[in-house]
Amino acid sequence: MPKVSVSVLMAFYNEIPQRLKRSIDSLVGQTFQDWELIIVDDASTNDAKNILLGYRDARIKLINKEQNRGLTKSLNLAAQSAKGKYLARLDSDDYCLPERLAKQWEFMQANGDYVVCGTRYQEEYESKLWPQSVQFLEHHEALKNALSCFNPLAHSTLFFRQEAFSIVGGFDERVVYAQDFDLLVRFSKIGKLKNLNEVLVVRNMDADRISVRKDKKQLISALRSRARAMLSHGITLKAIVSWLRSLVVLMLPSAVLRCLRGVGTKQFLKL
Repeated sequence: MPKVSVSVLMAFYNEIPQRLKRSIDSLVGQTFQDWELIIVDDASTNDAKNILLGYRDARIKLINKEQNRGLTKSLNLAAQSAKGKYLARLDSDDYCLPERLAKQWEFMQANGDYVVCGTRYQEEYESKLWPQSVQFLEHHEALKNALSCFNPLAHSTLFFRQEAFSIVGGFDERVVYAQDFDLLVRFSKIGKLKNLNEVLVVRNMDADRISVRKDKKQLISALRSRARAMLSHGITLKAIVSWLRSLVVLMLPSAVLRCLRGVGTKQFLKL
């Protein structure tokens, strides 16, 4: 079977067509061209996949699903068709800067003891770009220790070895939300983690994205991953404090969380 250097995994369900096109265009515009895009339509009911009719690029491969099964299973399905030495993630509402794949490929080629590489990113709120709100950590030890407190590598920035992905068993299909966090904890047990200190991805943070609409479910899933990380890498005072804060958030009514998020966003945007 012919090989490519990088297989980009993407899945979407009723994505806004303009966002999906922007995401795919950002791959087509990469300076590094030895890639394929495996994109899964998770039984969308809108016309988002019609965007793909406008591309005449053999590297873009669409898999249509007749039944909606969720992101985790869709990503594993995409990975099963991937031919790349490396796998990269990109959400269908995020996009890459032109040198993203080149920079990550160069790092991974030169550092065989690393299993996954992320990057800095910017956050997009209502078409305005801001620095990432999550603390940036660059090196393995800091990243590994942070897994007990939060996820320090954004899903859409991940670039990892297909071999390592197979060793850890891919995405755990029992994990519906924060599946990337769970994967990173398992990666941290077999190799080193890295974040490149360069903005190479833009993440959409508008209120209609899944991670915003499912805040509490995301947090519960993340707490499970954080517990696994503590069991693997040790319990720290910082991790305990982080857990207590998260438990307080879980006890707040969803309506209060939505209100707090809305106020926070307005302040952040200085509206």
